Amino acid sequence: MDDRSMGAADVPRSPHPRDQIAVFPAPVASASSGMGLGPIATLATQGVNGLPWAVDVTYRSSDGRLLSEVKTVRSPHGLDPRGLPVENTEIQLLNFLARTREREPGSAVPTRESFAADHDLVRAAVGEAVAVPVNIMIDQNPLSGTRIDALGVAVIEASWGECTVYVTGAPDHLGTLELHTTTAADVAHL
Repeated sequence: MDDRSMGAADVPRSPHPRDQIAVFPAPVASASSGMGLGPIATLATQGVNGLPWAVDVTYRSSDGRLLSEVKTVRSPHGLDPRGLPVENTEIQLLNFLARTREREPGSAVPTRESFAADHDLVRAAVGEAVAVPVNIMIDQNPLSGTRIDALGVAVIEASWGECTVYVTGAPDHLGTLELHTTTAADVAHL
């Protein structure tokens, strides 16, 4: 993948997703074909203090709508605790809603006030929601997790080895949760 425009030789290239999963210090979860989400649309690594912290795998419909995100967050073991991001159900829901919200043509970028209002709305909705135990499969191994449905979105959280996996999306896309370890073949088309 090359994010540089023509003639932008001084702009660094983004590593290909297969290289991103290779340097991540844990397996990366992605949806299995049984979930019906189609191929991975994007894979992006988030870092902290120059080290990979989390990997987001996204799935989109044929018209570009965000269907689901699978986020694998590594253990903070070995990382400087200063500056570690917070990952929880509220953050997953807030980020998903921000990426799926339709904006009026020509509308301004969200303001600090509108972001704070959205965060308050999400915090209240998650606070009122009931966490329901769920079973998911990763690499054909059953895992227990929790599911919260709020504001028309479901967020599932499960521990996977030393990682935490979040699966966020419309409730109708998260009925059967079958994940697997992402391989180079899963991202070869990107």
